[in-house]
Amino acid sequence: MTYQTDRDALTRQSLNIVELDLDTKITDGGKEYLSDGTQPHGQMFWPCVNSIKWVPTRASATGGLGYFGEVVVTCTDFNWPGGNGTYFGRLLANNGYYLNRAIKIHVGFFKRGDTFSFSNFEERRYFIKKITGPDSKGKVQIFGTDVLSQLKESQAPKATYGNLAGSLTDSATGSTDIGDNTNFSASGGYAIINDEIVAYSGVTGGDSITISSRGQGGTTAAAHSAGDAVRDVYQNNGNVVDIIRDLIENYTEIDHATYLPDADWNTERDDPLASETFDCWVKEPKSVDKIIHDLGAQAYTGIWWDDAAQEIKLKAIRTNVIPASEWTDAANILDTKVTFKRDQRTIVTQVWVYYNKINQAKGNDAENFTDLYVYIDSAAETGLGQPNIKKVFGEYIAALASASKIASRIVKQNSKPIELSLHVDAKDSDVEVSDVIDLSTDLYQDTNGDPLPIKLRVIEKALDKQNRYKYKMIYSGITPGNRYGYIAPNSVADYDSATQDERNKYAFIADGSDKVGAADDLPYLIE
Repeated sequence: MTYQTDRDALTRQSLNIVELDLDTKITDGGKEYLSDGTQPHGQMFWPCVNSIKWVPTRASATGGLGYFGEVVVTCTDFNWPGGNGTYFGRLLANNGYYLNRAIKIHVGFFKRGDTFSFSNFEERRYFIKKITGPDSKGKVQIFGTDVLSQLKESQAPKATYGNLAGSLTDSATGSTDIGDNTNFSASGGYAIINDEIVAYSGVTGGDSITISSRGQGGTTAAAHSAGDAVRDVYQNNGNVVDIIRDLIENYTEIDHATYLPDADWNTERDDPLASETFDCWVKEPKSVDKIIHDLGAQAYTGIWWDDAAQEIKLKAIRTNVIPASEWTDAANILDTKVTFKRDQRTIVTQVWVYYNKINQAKGNDAENFTDLYVYIDSAAETGLGQPNIKKVFGEYIAALASASKIASRIVKQNSKPIELSLHVDAKDSDVEVSDVIDLSTDLYQDTNGDPLPIKLRVIEKALDKQNRYKYKMIYSGITPGNRYGYIAPNSVADYDSATQDERNKYAFIADGSDKVGAADDLPYLIE
């Protein structure tokens, strides 16, 4: 048996097992397992879990960081078998420290008569932030958050404490005594003194940096006095994916090798985000989650924690070149509460993107940018009778290609203000956050009253009761029936010789009949 076969079986029982990875184990066998169902034969699980409540996997609708995932496990304490006290009383007494210890929740199904195996369950990992209880009724609650919550606890650049030991003219370079060069880079970087950014090539001893250039980042070289603060600056000019990866790997305690799927991130970097070269300057310590959120939002790229895959996901919000799953009322949507919202106040008719920041030491006011790109949906403005303008101050955007892309995608995605929430059985739960669904439902009709197919993007996936799933979706900005693709590299063969994966991913030139290949397939729209 596997998780999938148990999931799809008709005679099944949902079973969740909570594993507490504390320093000291008190249960025979050295494992602390709690469960919310019948204990499988031969397994040592304490059946004391009353409920598990999840804050689901959620990506931001407009890019940037998704919501941090959370879980609350509620248990009932019980008398310790054959001894004094209670289980949780003893467990907490033996573990004076539990902050940030792992809590693993094994989610799945179990059929009586089957051989139990953890390999048949999905593992979801969180980190303990708080334990309350036991109270007078034996209630214990364990609160966990996902690995991305650690972004809030980290800053870039790292804190520095330098001060000029003597005065500095407006042209001086070379070794400069700042008293304390802790956290300045041995390989060089940038520092800010009052309103001037300077470049430095390295450090000397424990008290000096070597200034190599003055008036960097659009600032003006100036004289400075003894005692003026000298602070390190975070600067990274490169692809947005590599900048986000650098912030996680070098400025947080997150285990990059364990939680960041490099191959998937590189695919996004090298295809849909290949042109997203950003100029990122952070002049004073700022929470890493804020920097990453702003980078993602300005690249129209989502970053979120996938608790089932146990990975930090990154994906551009874009047209989907892979064929979408098809859902209908009869085949997929459970006959439970379904909500369909149409809030036309969220329609965006114009997007103004300010980009190419002038002075990196100053704020993000409109006058501190050299360029402005404006995208207008004239038809939407005519229909609404008035403009609805969204302004984006692209602090890190340095190119017209990035500014125009984010503007057009924001307008297209918000042209249909649709938000749909629905429940599906576990058998249909292979659809993940950021996937696009081709939906045909009586809730969305054409002028004749027939279901009107629509492409929706998943922004939320939540595990619900009986291990069913709740999804929240929004309009993707993609027109059903169109076939999208990226420009193919020279190494790709012609359409008839290409692999199916290449046909799904890349665009091929149509013939005179507006078809491609010997099979006369639909033509592509180039992204």
